[in-house]
Amino acid sequence: SDKWICLRGRAAFCHDAKLLAALLTDGYEATAALRDRGVMVPIIALTGNALDEDQRKFVEAGANEVLTKPVRREHLEDTLRLYTRFGRTE
Repeated sequence: SDKWICLRGRAAFCHDAKLLAALLTDGYEATAALRDRGVMVPIIALTGNALDEDQRKFVEAGANEVLTKPVRREHLEDTLRLYTRFGRTE
């Protein structure tokens, strides 16, 4: 299967987007590594760091969006709709 999930800094394939959870590893490095490998799908970083500087680092590393944990389901779904075909019936 060409589906992966990006968790704990381990890159993974996904059809429409990558969700990167910055847990105990360096999510900035994982994001940059995905971009360096030519991954062009949207990267949505999930982090517990609410500081503007932390979010800026993700964007500089190549993330399209940064969500701060705990993430509200509605906010995640809205973000997925923005960057993917999530919820579309086509």
